Amino acid sequence: MFERLFRRPYPSSAWRRRQSLSIDADGDRGALCGVSLGQSLEDLSFLGPADDPGNARQGVLSYFSLGLEVRVSGARLKEVSLILADTLRDGYRPFRGSLTCGGRTHVLATEMREQAVPGLFGTPGRRSEVRDEETGDLDEVTLSYSSADVTCELIVGTGGIVEEVHIVRGGRQ
Repeated sequence: MFERLFRRPYPSSAWRRRQSLSIDADGDRGALCGVSLGQSLEDLSFLGPADDPGNARQGVLSYFSLGLEVRVSGARLKEVSLILADTLRDGYRPFRGSLTCGGRTHVLATEMREQAVPGLFGTPGRRSEVRDEETGDLDEVTLSYSSADVTCELIVGTGGIVEEVHIVRGGRQ
């Protein structure tokens, strides 16, 4: 009771999750279920309360069961991350929803390999690699699709599997 009375509220703490929730992310327009980057955080109330109050107070709304992470700044939607593989063992379930990227929409599957991405979303505008400084082994690949003001990045891990998708403001340079 003491904890409940004196616990500090956090963004989304009073929200209620919509019963039948279907999630679609638009990496071309920069939107999550129609809520665009830069829009009010309150427009995402249908997601319900974030699963980690500590992170939510820091501007990161984590939805472990949805495979979704939403970053906010100044009560506005800043970034959307779809978690397809919980490589850090944070407790995320794989994202189960659709992604529009490169003008194409597909339901994302776990175990999506890098080689399958161009067939699903077209050729990425950029492919960048991060290598281990000591061994030179490939650590991570980023496949980027950019529109005029939004970038959609598919992050591929060492096993060649797409692990995360990030949708952020900032498009072609």
